[in-house]
Amino acid sequence: MKKVYNAFFLMNVIFQSFFNLLLPVALAFGLGYLLVAKLSLPEWIYVPLIILGVFAGLFSMVKFLIYTLKTFEKIEEEQNSTKDWRYKSDE
Repeated sequence: MKKVYNAFFLMNVIFQSFFNLLLPVALAFGLGYLLVAKLSLPEWIYVPLIILGVFAGLFSMVKFLIYTLKTFEKIEEEQNSTKDWRYKSDE
């Protein structure tokens, strides 16, 4: 059961990492589209907005991965300390 839980946890981390990376890019593209369509700005405005979206997405993804790894390490430490306590009491 633990292997299934770890597999689902890993899939969740991967999907959420991609979501954290791609969402700012999509929002920047949408903002660029609105600026070009509604305000008649030149089309080169897409380039800086998409670059800004990529950097924001990378920052968000790295921040999420660092937080997730710290949380996963805490969970593993708690599980290991619980196992050690159980085994010692069983003896």
